[in-house]
Amino acid sequence: MKSKSLLFPAILILISACTSSPPSDPKIEFDSLITTAMDKWEIPGLAVVVVKDDTVLMKGYGSQSFDISKPINAETYLQIASNSKLFAAYTIGMLVDDGLLNWDDPVIKHIPEFKVPDATVTNNVAIDDLLTHRSGLTEVALGGFQNPEYTIEDLLKELENTPLSTRFRARNHYSQAGMALLSEIVHRASGLSWEEFVQKRIFGPLEMKNSYTSTADFTEKVGNPAELENIMKPAVKSDGTVQMGSWQYIGSERLYAPAGGIISNMRDLSTWIQFRLNNGMKNGQQLISSDALHEIRKPRIPVDFSSFNMPWSCFHPSAELMDVGFGHFSFEHRGRRVISHNGGWMSSVIAIMPSESIGVGIFSNAWFSEPIPWASLGFVNALALDIFDHYLGHQEMDWSSKMAEIVTAAGSD
Repeated sequence: MKSKSLLFPAILILISACTSSPPSDPKIEFDSLITTAMDKWEIPGLAVVVVKDDTVLMKGYGSQSFDISKPINAETYLQIASNSKLFAAYTIGMLVDDGLLNWDDPVIKHIPEFKVPDATVTNNVAIDDLLTHRSGLTEVALGGFQNPEYTIEDLLKELENTPLSTRFRARNHYSQAGMALLSEIVHRASGLSWEEFVQKRIFGPLEMKNSYTSTADFTEKVGNPAELENIMKPAVKSDGTVQMGSWQYIGSERLYAPAGGIISNMRDLSTWIQFRLNNGMKNGQQLISSDALHEIRKPRIPVDFSSFNMPWSCFHPSAELMDVGFGHFSFEHRGRRVISHNGGWMSSVIAIMPSESIGVGIFSNAWFSEPIPWASLGFVNALALDIFDHYLGHQEMDWSSKMAEIVTAAGSD
């Protein structure tokens, strides 16, 4: 694998081969696209990873922190939030390969004491329902992401008395509690905690030496995120002004680690992206079967964006349909399927286009909810589309500007 510290000269060399009229100075044009978009959206800092075939390219833009000028490098720690959910899907796939569970196993097969107010759901909600967020379970993290004292026993007790948020299997309805149940299923099926399993079966084999499964794991091994130097720090927007954010609501303790706990860096995440593009292969070893990957990537149900409190177009301004797979969303872009997920605490996206062997990771320190909730997700999603387009030879659309128009219009409604 080749790794380069300067990202975009190499990227545009590849693009020019499939573009009839390449720009006269592609490096300036592509770097300018990113910096112009950051200025438009007032994004303080950005880490960008692009993987194409066997080439890995990384670059940091802006500053790690809103209030201090500090460059972003390949080792800068990144909170990837809900991008962790696809790691959960891979852990389940590996356990299916091991013969220790099945995708459609009822939850009660592995957690017999699981119970919700609806007996039909209690008896029938399955692992695949949790992975696609169609269980109907509450969307909130009962007990809180940041509560280290909250246990699986506490969660099970609360679920027993918590009404469903929506009808069972009626639609995609995001559930953090469902992800916590997956963590416990991995534990009971494998004998390892979810964190131990991820370390043994993913982080270790992929040599992701600076990746951690939860805030608790990271704090024990590295230190308090709020006190470290080389880490992306949250920025928020309030009354139109960008300012330093708080760490209070960022990160996940161990119970909700599969929902949003992972902390990593550009170097490690580039390995994760390439592993996915290589269909589960690392150093000649198949770490997850092609059958399991097929099940993970298969489209399951349409996305219902009414539960996200943000415009559908903030994910893709022109796609007509987005569907849900195990631990991810997918949509069509330029006739190619894109498998994607966002992280919300500091807006990020990891997206791959398998047919073209292109993967993109974009990690900002922006946590903006003006003029609409999760506004800064629009920025990272648009920038991912811009990068895909450069590889595909499409330069007629500035997705970042298009997305800014959509977000502004949604905020004025």
